[in-house]
Amino acid sequence: MDKDFRLTRHTALWEEQNKRIKRTIIAGLVFGLLLLVNVLKPYSSDIDKKRDIRTEIEIYKKEKGVIENSITAIDDFKETLGAVQITIREQPWMKEKDKLIRTLAGINERGEGNRQRYQEEADNTVRVIGAQVNEMVVKPLNEFLPNYPRVAVLMPELYTELKTLPMTIQEWIRRYLGKRWYSTLESKMERVESLSRGLEVKLDTINNKISMEKPNLVRKRKELTQEITRMENKADIQAKKKLLKTLEARMDKIMPEWIRGLISLHQMIQYYPLIILGLVIYVLALAISLNSHYDSMAAVRKINQAAKTDPIFSSLWTLTYRGHVSTILTIASYVGFVAAMWILFEMGSDIFAKWLIEKGEGFLGNDSLKIIRWIGRCILAATVCFVAIKPYYHKSSTSSVTEI
Repeated sequence: MDKDFRLTRHTALWEEQNKRIKRTIIAGLVFGLLLLVNVLKPYSSDIDKKRDIRTEIEIYKKEKGVIENSITAIDDFKETLGAVQITIREQPWMKEKDKLIRTLAGINERGEGNRQRYQEEADNTVRVIGAQVNEMVVKPLNEFLPNYPRVAVLMPELYTELKTLPMTIQEWIRRYLGKRWYSTLESKMERVESLSRGLEVKLDTINNKISMEKPNLVRKRKELTQEITRMENKADIQAKKKLLKTLEARMDKIMPEWIRGLISLHQMIQYYPLIILGLVIYVLALAISLNSHYDSMAAVRKINQAAKTDPIFSSLWTLTYRGHVSTILTIASYVGFVAAMWILFEMGSDIFAKWLIEKGEGFLGNDSLKIIRWIGRCILAATVCFVAIKPYYHKSSTSSVTEI
């Protein structure tokens, strides 16, 4: 009586496990695929769109910031230009001309005058005046250029004028160096003042270039501001909320009734890889349980190994040796299921990783997700190895027992 009861129970449980494992595999694949295609993938596409939009906005903001900095720099530069213009009008280097006059007069009084000595003092004066003009005029203006390299692109004519300014001074120095320009007071005055007049013309040109090209910067900034506004409106929060509700509604349609409303879209994104992994583990547990009931049932019925190779004594989902073709079919069925779930697991993990970058929050961090992914891969790989080896291992161990 006990033997009949055991046989009946193991047979009933084996049949029930066969139905359960088949339903679980089919339902798991359908559930995972529908959830991925109808909910997670559209959400992932939205994340990509929002990321692209944000990237464009950041580019425009960065360019706008550069333009605004350039405008501010131009305003500061105009102040520097005004100070330099005052310096040119005051002509502080005229003191060097006066000093040269006194020096030459002193040389004559001491009877030390000769042309070589006069020329030496005159050349020194030219160099000193050139150095002073460079320090008081050229340097303050040219310090502007390295700090704002975009001036060369946005205001090319101004940039060209600033770059050629030192040439004006060098040309003046070359014109009078080694030349006898100091013979009379009038000639000294005229030569030094010619430098100031040349600088005034040059600075007036620079000032005109600023007035002419500065509106280009203002117009560019306005265009960028409008583009930023357009992009931000394209990705506004209302559109995101609307899309989120649409996706959550899609998810509700394929979620079991008992779980609808209990889990949000964001929670499902986080749980999805774990759910897929859990389904594989559950199917593996069912397969092991199925085999256990089959072995017990076979032992009670005293089915020998030769009989077990006949597929009629088992089922597609029983991990036992069922003959060459049937065993391969069983392994292929399990491996196909695990492979499909592995793909869903990887795709779900990728979407979860994107979501983490987007939201920056969740019950798992990015590092934790990486660990989960590798643990999941190890479990999936181990499952494939188990279902591929188990039927042949079962055959080998059964044969050994039979021989004994």
